[in-house]
Amino acid sequence: MKLILSLIVCLSIGTVFGQSNVFFDLGAGTRIGALRTNVDYTPSNVGVHFNGGVGYMSNPVIGIKGDVGFDQFSTVYEGATYPFSYTTKSSMLRFSLQGVLSISNWADFGGDKFGLNFHAGFGYSSLWNKDFKTNHPDVNDDRLMRQGDDMGNVIFGLTPMYNFNDNLSLTLDLSYVALFANDNGADFSQRLEKVNTGITNISLGLNIRIPTK
Repeated sequence: MKLILSLIVCLSIGTVFGQSNVFFDLGAGTRIGALRTNVDYTPSNVGVHFNGGVGYMSNPVIGIKGDVGFDQFSTVYEGATYPFSYTTKSSMLRFSLQGVLSISNWADFGGDKFGLNFHAGFGYSSLWNKDFKTNHPDVNDDRLMRQGDDMGNVIFGLTPMYNFNDNLSLTLDLSYVALFANDNGADFSQRLEKVNTGITNISLGLNIRIPTK
């Protein structure tokens, strides 16, 4: 979180005192892929996803951004053990710092209306389950987020863009998030002992650019 806030401050200073190539990303979509869970339960392979970020393009080709992503995971309990179907939901918050490469500007294609960006970076993620927190108030395995499963992440993806004008674009982002040191199943019913896993995000959104001074 401190890294993201520091980036925002640096970008704000650049906007005030020099030429500004600052941009903001907002997106919403779906999560594809499930985290591991107890074999008796059924994890959902899709879920809600939101993301947002702020970045700076040092030139038309290369830039940097900090972003935040939110994903939701559902696990269904049903079968002989449970007389009725019951669903528990977990949430994951991701912070990352990424480099941005405008493939369309680098390769000189797309013209004024279309663009294609590649982005990649790393960061921190935390998974938590509200039901687990309520039922196990004294459990606090991880240090950064209380009763959450702290993980490292590596993210990379492609973002096609349709440019309405110089300041606003419609985006369709496809990203893969690799997660490291996952200690709990999606519903926190099973210890996993630091396995590596990953999810895919697809989101539709907007890229908003501040005019260059």
